[in-house]
Amino acid sequence: MQANRIGSKLAGGLEMGYVALVLVVGAVLGIILLGGKGASKYRNDRSRRPGSARSARSRTRNNVFTGRAPEHLGSSVDDPVYPLVLRYERSWYSTYEERLKLRVLADNTNITDEEYGWRKLELDRYFILCAVLKEAPMFSRKIDEMWHEMLMFTSDYDQWSARYIGVKIHHQPAPETTPTPGLRAWFDWVYSQLFGPTPYTRMLWGAFFRHPLEPELLEQLAEDSEDELLDHVFRRDTAERYPEVLSAIRFLIQRAKDQVTQAKSTTKVPDMDQIRIRSGSDSLYGDRSEAECPANASYDHLWYSSSLLMVVGSYMTFDHYEEVAAAIEHNERMDRSIITEDVSESDKRHNSNCSSSGCSSDYSSSDCSSSDGGGSSSSCGAGCGSSD
Repeated sequence: MQANRIGSKLAGGLEMGYVALVLVVGAVLGIILLGGKGASKYRNDRSRRPGSARSARSRTRNNVFTGRAPEHLGSSVDDPVYPLVLRYERSWYSTYEERLKLRVLADNTNITDEEYGWRKLELDRYFILCAVLKEAPMFSRKIDEMWHEMLMFTSDYDQWSARYIGVKIHHQPAPETTPTPGLRAWFDWVYSQLFGPTPYTRMLWGAFFRHPLEPELLEQLAEDSEDELLDHVFRRDTAERYPEVLSAIRFLIQRAKDQVTQAKSTTKVPDMDQIRIRSGSDSLYGDRSEAECPANASYDHLWYSSSLLMVVGSYMTFDHYEEVAAAIEHNERMDRSIITEDVSESDKRHNSNCSSSGCSSDYSSSDCSSSDGGGSSSSCGAGCGSSD
């Protein structure tokens, strides 16, 4: 009997040992599994951080953009737009800028710091146009994406808009896809008078000067007074509130009147190399011995020549403007300091299917199709503009 009791105790001990072993093995497996999931989550979280090694590696795959964007949006103290640029820069709080950049880089791991800087530059320039133009459609998906990111910080965005021009800059969507070559042409002309091109301007916005200015707009610019143009073309509300805006608008009005006057007095569309810029004044035909655009000028020769040729071509050969556009494109391709190729084919497909701005215009056109590739005449479903 004693042997039986010893055997029973041994059997019970073995059973308890098996149970304990099973519990230990289960605990170890649980720790391993939970630890693996935690490590995986940790690795995934790290990979999504803007400064992580994996994030950095993914950003280098799209290393098209190099260098830093210029200060003051590329303008200098002698430029008519410079006071407005300074006002714009003062409207930003550093914390808003920092949070915006962190959000953009976190949501887009393929964007490098350099590309962010160049995209932000073009968005900043676009907001300058929003301050002076009654209507400014958005013609770039890449720039529009950054605008959307800004809107995510609702309170910061509202305060920034109020500091900048006293009212909110509304992101106005449009339900229909309607090409607006007239508005794209006007956008190109105004942009080219206020800012010089960067190596990435055409890549982000598409090709410039590919569409003619509408005859009705040319006539308005030539004949209407400043007061009339403030009602129909430019923003009266911001011009009356801020002298920096009014100064930029007056420059644009005078430059437009000068160029339309030259166009009316021209008997034929000039070749690109016939356009010269004299010191202190603009001239359609300058003597070849005269100095061209000086090295420290705000508007480079090719950029100015293209914008002036656009006005002349729009006035003289509106129905055959494609010949003028082809000449401008040829000269741009000869300039190797600019990048005209888009980063992705998806942008070209997007630009050809974007919708126009929500506000109508007397000089917009909806019966022309958007261009193939760069210089799309359709806006990306949004735009800014005054409500009056």
